[in-house]
Amino acid sequence: MSRAILERRDENVIVLDWGKGAGKEYIEYFRVLGNMRVAAAVLFRLLRELKIHPKDMHFIGHSLGAHALAYVSRMFHRKVAWLTGLDPAGPFFEGFSPTLRMVKRDAVFTEAIHSNVGVAGDVTKDGDCDFYLNVGFLQPSCLAANKAFKIIFCAHEASYQFYTLAIEHPKCYMGTPESLIAIFGATLNTVAQGTVSSEYNKTLCGDEQDRCVPMGLESIQHKQKCLQGQKMDWLLSFGYHGNYVVFTGTNSSQFTDCPNG
Repeated sequence: MSRAILERRDENVIVLDWGKGAGKEYIEYFRVLGNMRVAAAVLFRLLRELKIHPKDMHFIGHSLGAHALAYVSRMFHRKVAWLTGLDPAGPFFEGFSPTLRMVKRDAVFTEAIHSNVGVAGDVTKDGDCDFYLNVGFLQPSCLAANKAFKIIFCAHEASYQFYTLAIEHPKCYMGTPESLIAIFGATLNTVAQGTVSSEYNKTLCGDEQDRCVPMGLESIQHKQKCLQGQKMDWLLSFGYHGNYVVFTGTNSSQFTDCPNG
């Protein structure tokens, strides 16, 4: 992802490797929750020493990292410009106090990319703009895994994999308003089978794509569209406002203009 950003933008990228603190086994989760706050404090200290102004910061964090970066943002006297949560962790965050998890007020613009809601990922609407990969639950590219546990964590990891692809191919992964998904009849079954591809986004959005929001580094330019979407009563929506679905398809898709997952 760092390489993808640097190929698109003339910016500095800082990567926080807290692998030893993050652990490798699920049974370590409670210990990791504590380590996450330590990692957040260390990162805040580094950014303060570098004298980087919050208005120049874009935080990108996966799973627990999304919540950790929300903590970092709150340590500054001013909000950071942009916070992207990649499938923010759900266990012991979902349903808990907003002070414990990433919420949309943690940055001037906050977005979340959901790929495994209700399991490893948080089902809560976390941002000004929320993107749901293939409706946000199971990912077509993960269904080949032979164990349920692997399918779940493959889907959880898909958020940063497809966010990277969205950076590399900014016009391919368009977020489609959920009302349009219902109208066009894209069901969970067709998504699970991988019969809906990234090209399908273009079909739903139309030639002008004025109703859709691109996932990736251009999303911040559409903040007002996200906010307006939250206020609209989408026809035939799934009950969420200001949310967007992104289809990715599979490698076997007939479409080749956009990478599928």
